[in-house]
Amino acid sequence: MMSGFLMIVMYALFWVWFFGGFAPNKKPPAKKKSPEQELAEALSKYLATLKKPGDAK
Repeated sequence: MMSGFLMIVMYALFWVWFFGGFAPNKKPPAKKKSPEQELAEALSKYLATLKKPGDAK
């Protein structure tokens, strides 16, 4: 028969496992951007790459 101490340790480990005590910490998922935000970023990047009439050398 198991000793009382061993049973208490096993019981405590079970409850720690049951409530997620051994689970690794997860980072929150990155906030997804709306289609409008993605379009705005893509458009501003595109417009920044265009040559302006004053830039010609």
